[in-house]
Amino acid sequence: MANDVTKYCLANAQPASEGRPAAPATMAQCGSKNPHHQEQAALVKGLHTAFMPPHPTQPTTVALSGVEKHGTTAEVTGDHVVVDGSKLSDIVSSHSKNTTSGRSKLTLEMVRIKSAWYMGDSHLGF
Repeated sequence: MANDVTKYCLANAQPASEGRPAAPATMAQCGSKNPHHQEQAALVKGLHTAFMPPHPTQPTTVALSGVEKHGTTAEVTGDHVVVDGSKLSDIVSSHSKNTTSGRSKLTLEMVRIKSAWYMGDSHLGF
């Protein structure tokens, strides 16, 4: 929500692979010296635009409700996330052409590493 590429990157988990558990992203992976930093910055700018209500409050309020945890994983949909009183799925639809309210499908796969939650994979469709 803050349009900050480094914070966005650090909120992500690196996926588990070949016997290695999932791990939080590091500053080396997220800092401005990373060759993918500009690419991530463009992604974050687009997400910031798509996920913000038309007239956000300052500071913007974000709340989660109804998310079910399954051990160290959880699936968060656009209906679970409320930004300034509006469901994220409705906000995303409002920024999209030829899409009516409630037609967007946003899913964030979350993973708990130690005591913190991180974003894993994400899916957005209409």
